[in-house]
Amino acid sequence: MGRIDDFAGKFKEGVRATLFEVTGTIPGESQTSADRVFFIKAASMPASTIGVVEVPYLGRRIKLPGDRTFAEWTITVMMDEENRIRGDFASWSDQFNDHSDIYGTAQAEVMRPTWSFKALKGDGVGVALGQYNMINCFPTEVGPAEFSYESNDTLAEFTVTLQYDYWTQTSGGPGGVDVVL
Repeated sequence: MGRIDDFAGKFKEGVRATLFEVTGTIPGESQTSADRVFFIKAASMPASTIGVVEVPYLGRRIKLPGDRTFAEWTITVMMDEENRIRGDFASWSDQFNDHSDIYGTAQAEVMRPTWSFKALKGDGVGVALGQYNMINCFPTEVGPAEFSYESNDTLAEFTVTLQYDYWTQTSGGPGGVDVVL
């Protein structure tokens, strides 16, 4: 039977859900990347799924691993007074398909940058779980900002749903290794 000291020694400080950082470039943005980092209220580690290929045989099904797919990635953003960050995300999506014109002006190599998520260690500096890099991101939804007289002691926020081709993971600590998934 394990002792609490053994558990604490292996668990260490754990990973706090409030210590994370999301970075990325919004093409044509009106603010610096350093300013924008503070507006991201919530994010998650990206997901990927291995599909299943079912092969029928004599009334049974053999299951084989299929293709990998990557789920959309959603972040929650707090609104600034000038509405710059929401405007930046909206302008970015307009580059692909404007509200009044179906022809986009986007150049894929410029308009689909890499965005990153990393969970930080308890000191707020080191990387706890490695860095996840979402390759070729672009927004597919800039969500609504909800306003209500009943929303006391809260700030306005909205969600942004990003699509990407795939993600890579760099392991935490010095000399991290890139893993392409």
